[in-house]
Amino acid sequence: MRCNAFQQGDLTQAEKYGEAAREADYYNSSAFVNLGNCMAARGEFEKAKQSYQEALSIDSSCVEALYNLGLMSQRSKFYEEALDYFHKIIVLVRNHPHVTYQIGKTHELMGENEVATEWYLKALALTPADSGILKKLAQLYELDDDRAQAYQYYYDVSNPKNI
Repeated sequence: MRCNAFQQGDLTQAEKYGEAAREADYYNSSAFVNLGNCMAARGEFEKAKQSYQEALSIDSSCVEALYNLGLMSQRSKFYEEALDYFHKIIVLVRNHPHVTYQIGKTHELMGENEVATEWYLKALALTPADSGILKKLAQLYELDDDRAQAYQYYYDVSNPKNI
């Protein structure tokens, strides 16, 4: 139960376990990430951000803290900051499909559709039949008035066996 408290939505119990882990070992970056996740789930985004940053002060290569800070920055429309966090992960874990996708999404949110398309293509190379990425690419090509490419990606969404 203890490891699944957060996943099962029991934030009170998950936070208790996170606090206990932090008290047992203050240099446990995972405890700070878990506490940050609980705070974020409660909508306490500033506290969550502080907890993730504390995790990074303990372990500067804590991928979960970097990723969550990237998502929080993206959500807050601090796109350059989000890209900084995501690129730090790419340095640590080269072919991370979720991070590659988020970099594409961030560029798309910034209105940089050509750069977004490049990153979505990289993400697609890592997860070839991902319908979400295929749909994003179709939408971007459609916006760019490249109907042939858009059609191909829309086709691939509905026929993943042909990829």
